[in-house]
Amino acid sequence: MLVGNVAEDALRWAAAMRQAAENLLEQEKPKLEYRAAFPAEWERWDYSDGEGRKAVAHW
Repeated sequence: MLVGNVAEDALRWAAAMRQAAENLLEQEKPKLEYRAAFPAEWERWDYSDGEGRKAVAHW
């Protein structure tokens, strides 16, 4: 009986950990999308030095 209770607790714990991991991944999605879009936006920045447009920086 004790072993059965331990096994049930382990299954509940595993399910809770899986749900927590899914929740964290969902929270991270906006950050990951931002990080993916950032390089393209960064490359769009430029300035004029009087001789034409110059990129601020390149990766």
